[in-house]
Amino acid sequence: MAGSMTWGEYVSDTGLKYAIRIDKSNAKSITGLTRNILVSPRGADYPELPVGLTPRYLSAYNRYAPAQKRKFVVGTAALITPGLYSGSEYIYTLPTSSATGAEAGGAILWLVTGYYGETYKRMPVYYGQLDTGLTDGTPY
Repeated sequence: MAGSMTWGEYVSDTGLKYAIRIDKSNAKSITGLTRNILVSPRGADYPELPVGLTPRYLSAYNRYAPAQKRKFVVGTAALITPGLYSGSEYIYTLPTSSATGAEAGGAILWLVTGYYGETYKRMPVYYGQLDTGLTDGTPY
């Protein structure tokens, strides 16, 4: 269940900036090696993500409770280092009241299991052939 929600800044692979509604603890999470915040706070009034755009994200599980899994949206591709996410990267999140297995200082350690790139599904603008030409018995 998502906690407190906030608006973050998402930069697409094409360089366009969008506003993304995201769980606040996920947005404020930091990567372990580079210490970068995953999703920056929204800096301007950007449009919302287009419907067909699925943002890039990292999948991870809680180090002390492996059954707990989470997806972390990555706000900009510049935070991704190819080949880094092979089990050696981790993410820290701020503790919640129901935190299981918190690190010293209260942060929760999430081990990254994979990186998934941005996908964008667009409808074709023009269909070259409207019908297959097969006879199926229908009038159209």
